[in-house]
Amino acid sequence: MTARLLCIAAFIAVLLAPKEADAYRPFESTDADVVKRGELEIELGPLTVERDDGRTAYIAPSLVANYGLTDTLELVGEFELERPPDESWRVADPGVFLKALLKEGALQNRSGLSIAAEVGALLPESGASDPPDQIGGGGNDLGGEAVLIASGALASFTYHINVGGGVDRAGNAFWTWGVIGELSVSDKLTLAGEVAAEDAAGAAPDRSVLFGARFQPKQSSIVFDLGVRRGLSSASPEWAATAGLTFGF
Repeated sequence: MTARLLCIAAFIAVLLAPKEADAYRPFESTDADVVKRGELEIELGPLTVERDDGRTAYIAPSLVANYGLTDTLELVGEFELERPPDESWRVADPGVFLKALLKEGALQNRSGLSIAAEVGALLPESGASDPPDQIGGGGNDLGGEAVLIASGALASFTYHINVGGGVDRAGNAFWTWGVIGELSVSDKLTLAGEVAAEDAAGAAPDRSVLFGARFQPKQSSIVFDLGVRRGLSSASPEWAATAGLTFGF
């Protein structure tokens, strides 16, 4: 019921949203940009399906909200509603972050790299049951994460590099990195790929690669996306497929 209400509310907001969206679904990494002061941007994934060892998990929905506190600082809140195999629905990966634009660059129509930093808290999950040998598993306490982000552009190709780390909800130190590459093939369609990883001592590494696309219809403020992710390590689902949209107002 909660998932249905969130989806209904989000689609009503879409109908009222005049602002063009800039957020970065369906990636795990992000870009070195923030929304403007007083603006709100929503990244909504109505459904993600993960397949691992012949079993299927569902995430419906995933939600990220970005609110501009100033023109260079935004507040980010995120969570997922997840149903692992043979388990009930739970709140997964909730977090609250501050993202600051440290240097204007390619993403702000300036020369050079855009640089940003994101710092925040990993909030307790409800009904957490991940095995303790996985990053973030075996604990339901507060954690924290900090990430440095750099974005640049070469003609129609844009890239984003993320490097960071922190302490997960089980109290284990970890580090994370990700690289996104995007190729604009038209004013409506962008093809993209990502390599993302998380590593921690005593835990199985989580590494994956994503291939996806983002599409914005003519005269629309909504960006639609889809992606297929392939796990490269034992801690990652073998396959995951996601589709969603981003809008702002």
